[in-house]
Amino acid sequence: FGTKEQIWRKAVDHACRQLGSPEVVSYLQGTAGASIQEQLGQALVTTLLELSKCPQLLQLVNSEGFEDSERLRYIFANFPIDTAALKNLLDKGVEQGVFKAIDLPVLFLLIMHGGGAVMCMRPLGSYIGLKADRSQDDLHQQARLIVDALMNGLVIK
Repeated sequence: FGTKEQIWRKAVDHACRQLGSPEVVSYLQGTAGASIQEQLGQALVTTLLELSKCPQLLQLVNSEGFEDSERLRYIFANFPIDTAALKNLLDKGVEQGVFKAIDLPVLFLLIMHGGGAVMCMRPLGSYIGLKADRSQDDLHQQARLIVDALMNGLVIK
């Protein structure tokens, strides 16, 4: 496997490949015929579901995120979520008068680290009342609840 650093990089690369699935990429591009609210909601749900498949990436980011380092730069140089596409969806929603203006980094952290924690930290979740062993249906329902809560704060009423 090589050095510890090479093993660490392989772990990051593997997790990034999982999160960069075609499902996430396509939803971030938008869905024809769907409202901007539906497009963003589905993109965020899909992102959370894919993140739940690679909790080690969230763990690595949380571990490395406290210090500006080569490892943190490596994670973000290889991070597969297209934040420009996400920003495009947000900007369209603001232009259409559907969304409140929100800084992309705030949305990113709420989804990836707030919602991501619910999806990925299953042992912790079990201590606060979530089922540790969740089916795909359970995970989808949980992701939908997270996104609905976020969208309720984002949508102009």
